[in-house]
Order: sequence, then C-alpha cells, then structure tokens
Amino acid sequence: MAFPSETLLIHPEYSKCEINLAGTHLAAVTTTGCNYVFHAAEPDTQEGTVDVECEAGDEIKVHVSGLNCEIKVPAQSGLKTIEYVNNEDEGSITLNADILGIVWTSNCTQLEKSSGNEGEYREGQIVEETPEMGAGPATATTEPKEDEGGILD
Repeated sequence: MAFPSETLLIHPEYSKCEINLAGTHLAAVTTTGCNYVFHAAEPDTQEGTVDVECEAGDEIKVHVSGLNCEIKVPAQSGLKTIEYVNNEDEGSITLNADILGIVWTSNCTQLEKSSGNEGEYREGQIVEETPEMGAGPATATTEPKEDEGGILD
C-alpha cells in the first residue's frame, strides 16, 4: 500500500548522455553506490531539496568518451530547488529540478579548473558554467527512504 512520504529514495540510471566539452562527446554516467534522496516541499512551492547519498568511497562518475577524462560528484545534501507537481489525472508526480551549487571534481584538462561548487542541474541536463554534463534521459527506481512510506503526495 502506498501512502505519503516526506522523502523518496531514487537510484538513477542514465543512458544516451552527451557532454559539450571542447565539442560534443558521449558520456557514460556511473551511479553505483549512489542514490538521490528527494525531500518534499510544501504544496505549490519550489522549495524541495535533494541529497546525493553515496556509500563510503563511491561517487557519481561521468566518463567523457574521446577525452579520456572523468567528472566526479561526491555525496552532498540540501541541494535546491525541486518542485513536485501532482498529475492527478495520470496518478503520477512530475519532478522539476533547478539545482544549484553541486560540488564536483574533474581531471578533464578541457575544463578551466579541476573542482568547484557551482555545478548545476536543470530539467534533464547538468551544466557547469557553460558545458553540459549529461544531457539525456534518466530512468530511476524508487522506494521510500527508511521505510517511511510509499509516494510523495
């Protein structure tokens, strides 16, 4: 039985990703050991947050094909903002993301610097200043965080 929950645990899987970094390149995103934890917002607000939770030693890794480099996103919390939209007719929830302040590191010589905290994620794409990091569809399996319930309401 599903019932409202204030948090939702999602394990993301990305496919068909591209990155615009000294040209457009295919990117493989590995999320092994990492999940997203979405925290509900008050109705009709855009104040939800998301955490990147990783097991010890794990990070989200974006391997850029053709450039032989990798961008890493470690565990972090309180990233804003997430908007949840109830689609009552469809019985689903749409998640709108406009997330700022993502911490990252990289060994990509094509980036002006090797780390920062200005990474952004917007509606299906991750951007760092101007390069896109991971534009492409994402699928996710979901479950309530720590057996708190079923779905966000």
